[in-house]
Amino acid sequence: MKFSVAAEREKASALAEEHVTWLDGDDSFGAAYEEFKKRLTGLKNAVRPIIRRIEEYNKRPAALNSTMNKLADYASKVMKLNKTMSWVTDEQK
Repeated sequence: MKFSVAAEREKASALAEEHVTWLDGDDSFGAAYEEFKKRLTGLKNAVRPIIRRIEEYNKRPAALNSTMNKLADYASKVMKLNKTMSWVTDEQK
Protein backbone atom coordinates (compact mmCIF):
# COMPACT_ATOMS: atom_id res chain seq x y z
CA MET A 1 0.00 0.00 0.00
CA LYS A 2 1.34 3.41 -0.87
CA PHE A 3 -0.06 5.16 2.20
CA SER A 4 1.58 3.07 4.90
CA VAL A 5 4.62 1.02 5.64
CA ALA A 6 4.52 -2.59 6.76
CA ALA A 7 5.22 -1.69 10.40
CA GLU A 8 2.20 0.63 10.52
CA ARG A 9 -0.08 -1.97 8.96
CA GLU A 10 1.21 -4.68 11.29
CA LYS A 11 0.67 -2.49 14.35
CA ALA A 12 -2.89 -1.57 13.34
CA SER A 13 -3.71 -5.15 12.42
CA ALA A 14 -2.31 -6.52 15.68
CA LEU A 15 -4.28 -3.97 17.71
CA ALA A 16 -7.47 -4.74 15.81
CA GLU A 17 -7.02 -8.46 16.32
CA GLU A 18 -6.25 -7.95 20.00
CA HIS A 19 -9.40 -5.88 20.42
CA VAL A 20 -11.58 -8.38 18.54
CA THR A 21 -10.28 -11.16 20.76
CA TRP A 22 -10.95 -9.03 23.84
CA LEU A 23 -14.47 -8.18 22.62
CA ASP A 24 -15.24 -11.85 21.99
CA GLY A 25 -13.92 -12.83 25.42
CA ASP A 26 -15.55 -12.60 28.83
CA ASP A 27 -13.44 -9.62 29.94
CA SER A 28 -15.32 -7.18 27.75
CA PHE A 29 -18.76 -7.93 29.21
CA GLY A 30 -18.01 -6.31 32.53
CA ALA A 31 -15.64 -3.66 31.25
CA ALA A 32 -16.24 -0.02 31.99
CA TYR A 33 -16.93 2.54 29.29
CA GLU A 34 -13.46 4.00 29.83
CA GLU A 35 -11.86 0.69 28.83
CA PHE A 36 -13.78 0.62 25.54
CA LYS A 37 -12.89 4.24 24.91
CA LYS A 38 -9.20 3.62 25.69
CA ARG A 39 -9.04 0.72 23.26
CA LEU A 40 -10.84 2.65 20.52
CA THR A 41 -8.54 5.63 21.00
CA GLY A 42 -5.49 3.38 20.74
CA LEU A 43 -6.74 1.90 17.50
CA LYS A 44 -7.60 5.32 16.06
CA ASN A 45 -4.12 6.59 16.98
CA ALA A 46 -2.56 3.64 15.16
CA VAL A 47 -4.40 4.33 11.90
CA ARG A 48 -4.50 8.14 12.07
CA PRO A 49 -1.19 8.69 10.18
CA ILE A 50 -2.38 6.40 7.39
CA ILE A 51 -5.77 8.13 7.15
CA ARG A 52 -4.05 11.54 7.12
CA ARG A 53 -1.83 10.52 4.19
CA ILE A 54 -4.85 9.22 2.27
CA GLU A 55 -6.69 12.49 2.85
CA GLU A 56 -3.65 14.51 1.76
CA TYR A 57 -3.35 12.39 -1.37
CA ASN A 58 -7.01 12.96 -2.21
CA LYS A 59 -6.72 16.73 -1.66
CA ARG A 60 -3.48 17.11 -3.63
CA PRO A 61 -5.03 17.53 -7.13
CA ALA A 62 -7.26 20.39 -5.95
CA ALA A 63 -4.33 22.07 -4.19
CA LEU A 64 -2.16 21.73 -7.28
CA ASN A 65 -4.93 23.14 -9.47
CA SER A 66 -5.40 26.09 -7.10
CA THR A 67 -1.67 26.80 -7.11
CA MET A 68 -1.51 26.67 -10.89
CA ASN A 69 -4.47 29.08 -11.14
CA LYS A 70 -2.82 31.52 -8.74
CA LEU A 71 0.44 31.37 -10.69
CA ALA A 72 -1.40 32.01 -13.95
CA ASP A 73 -3.22 34.95 -12.36
CA TYR A 74 0.07 36.35 -11.10
CA ALA A 75 1.67 35.99 -14.54
CA SER A 76 -1.32 37.75 -16.09
CA LYS A 77 -0.96 40.65 -13.65
CA VAL A 78 2.76 40.94 -14.36
CA MET A 79 2.10 41.05 -18.11
CA LYS A 80 -0.56 43.72 -17.56
CA LEU A 81 1.90 45.69 -15.46
CA ASN A 82 4.49 45.53 -18.25
CA LYS A 83 2.00 46.61 -20.93
CA THR A 84 -0.16 49.21 -19.22
CA MET A 85 2.14 50.79 -16.67
CA SER A 86 5.16 51.76 -18.70
CA TRP A 87 6.20 54.40 -16.16
CA VAL A 88 7.06 51.66 -13.64
CA THR A 89 10.79 51.03 -13.85
CA ASP A 90 12.34 47.57 -14.01
CA GLU A 91 13.68 48.03 -10.48
CA GLN A 92 10.17 48.69 -9.16
CA LYS A 93 8.73 45.65 -10.89
